[in-house]
Amino acid sequence: MTFRQHLIELRNRAKVIFLSFVALLVVFIAVPADPKQVLSFSGQYVTIVSIFLGRVKADILPVGWTLIANKLNEPLEIFLVASLILAMVFNTPIVAYEIFKFVSPALLPREKRLLYPFVGAASAFFAVGTLFGYFVLAKFLIIGLSSFFVISQVSPFVDGADFYFVVFLTIFLSGVAFTIPVFIFLFISFGIVDPGFFKKNRILIWVVVFVFIAFITADGGPLLDLALWIPIIGMLEAAIFLASRFRRRRISSEAGGSEAQQATPPQPPTIANGRCKYCSTQLEPGAIFCSLCGRSNV
Repeated sequence: MTFRQHLIELRNRAKVIFLSFVALLVVFIAVPADPKQVLSFSGQYVTIVSIFLGRVKADILPVGWTLIANKLNEPLEIFLVASLILAMVFNTPIVAYEIFKFVSPALLPREKRLLYPFVGAASAFFAVGTLFGYFVLAKFLIIGLSSFFVISQVSPFVDGADFYFVVFLTIFLSGVAFTIPVFIFLFISFGIVDPGFFKKNRILIWVVVFVFIAFITADGGPLLDLALWIPIIGMLEAAIFLASRFRRRRISSEAGGSEAQQATPPQPPTIANGRCKYCSTQLEPGAIFCSLCGRSNV
């Protein structure tokens, strides 16, 4: 393919990703949670995204807290941001598929076999990370902050945008963090990064990961940082171990195959029926060139 053809292919796949994202966004913004509301003409029109917002409020907001809007357009901001996040999450499989189809022609067969499990593992780990962020980290964060209302002697009237945006950010960053070990496994398996680098700098990597987590969860305190740091480090060490074994096994199999190929002596070419394929003259045993026409028969 020419460079222009690659650009056209990239444009077409980006168009599919964009159109699918827009279609999902319209669904979350416009489709009613209860179709009966449209037929009742009661003036109450609640979309699908309201189910998600209500679930977040019921599961994470502590008892006694009240969400308020400090600006006239704040409920609209919450509504649009929640719709965008849901559209991005549900559009992730389409994005992964289009990216894979775009890069697959440049991959070797063994790399293609590894990429299918990678896409599945990355999607699964991202889903597990978002669930962990929703049911554990976000609750942990809000509970940790609630104690300061008592210490500061203030009533928990919380800005709605602040509450939802902190929850959304925590869930998203948790999902992203859980996919890091999958990328580490891929980089080691493809030989992009040597596993010895992680083994020699293990303590430094642990510290860097903890500092990064503390930076992205600045409001959660050290307990929240540890709650996210421990599973990430565990998955990271498991990914390094498994990728190192996978790489050693692949290198040994390739070395064994090359040695067997070198040990096999070259076989002399065989001539069908022992006759020249051009003039049908009987060839001498082991001869390649015909004694009559002088042509090679291999």
